[in-house]
Amino acid sequence: MSRSKDDTAALHDALVQAYGPDFDIDSFTPDLSAAPVEVEQLTDPSELMMTRTVTLQLPWPVMQRLEARAAQAGESIDALVSEWVAVEAAADDTVPRDAILHVLAQRFRRTA
Repeated sequence: MSRSKDDTAALHDALVQAYGPDFDIDSFTPDLSAAPVEVEQLTDPSELMMTRTVTLQLPWPVMQRLEARAAQAGESIDALVSEWVAVEAAADDTVPRDAILHVLAQRFRRTA
């Protein structure tokens, strides 16, 4: 399950616990009289994790390998692809395939 679906399910569960199974989402409105909330400034912008939904268009054999690698690593496909993209995007230049595999091997230890 993707992280966004996990977050949605967790939020829904919290609402059901707080307001019961028959809560009306339309009754939730912002409290315009509430005081503003102070948000602490980030000291390190790299701590801020962003979520972006993308669509992968891959040949079937490639998708099968991706699914197998994610299962082998005990991770979701979303987590594995996010790691690959983060390695590539953080590099000053194009990252060779071997370098990406090395980084992933350090993070996701494969078992025999």
